[in-house]
Amino acid sequence: MFEKFFDVFLHHQSREKAMSLFIKILTTGVLAVFTSLSVLGSNLGNGSAEKDGYVALKPISTISATSTSESFICEWAWPEHTLDVIDSHLPFIFRTKKAAELDELKIVVNINSKGKIIGFDLMTENVDKGTKERVAHVLRKLPNAQPVPGFTSYSDTSFELLISY
Repeated sequence: MFEKFFDVFLHHQSREKAMSLFIKILTTGVLAVFTSLSVLGSNLGNGSAEKDGYVALKPISTISATSTSESFICEWAWPEHTLDVIDSHLPFIFRTKKAAELDELKIVVNINSKGKIIGFDLMTENVDKGTKERVAHVLRKLPNAQPVPGFTSYSDTSFELLISY
């Protein structure tokens, strides 16, 4: 198999030189792969890998302390990729030491009668200004809420966004 390779592409060199060159290239490639794997393995063990987070977005009207079962009937629904957008920005939100100390962020997101985010309130205490600005940046990237067919009116609604990282 390799004889054709050497005959066609390396016809001007002797077979021994071509074989030697091929082994050097192959050895260098194998060493590069092993070096990459060892670096990757050392990074996984020291905690530098991304942490798993938890993101939940629920209408405020469904959250009640007296009810054990929650009803998720709301005239607004978020597109499927909304939580993925938030999840992809978790390292950005929690990138500082002060933000990383937070166990959970509780945010009330307000939308208008057209499904557009019009404001938010951070319910978690001791949130620094930078974290609040990063949350605002991520919320601006979210898509508008979509009206659920079947309702006669679509009013302003608040949603609770829980982010744990």
